Amino acid sequence: MTALDDLLLRMTCERIAAGIETLRDMGFSEEIVLEGLRRQVAAVYGQHHGEMRDGEVFSN
Repeated sequence: MTALDDLLLRMTCERIAAGIETLRDMGFSEEIVLEGLRRQVAAVYGQHHGEMRDGEVFSN
């Protein structure tokens, strides 16, 4: 991983953390927020590495 990759990953994680805090401040439960995040990660992963059904990734 290059220094640029490390920086971009860190920035992305900071944005995700800020988004989680914002949603929790808006009254969403941590469980709901983390489930939404899990589904989003599964969707992105599925776009690059397999297919996704109902938030779950399946290998091709």
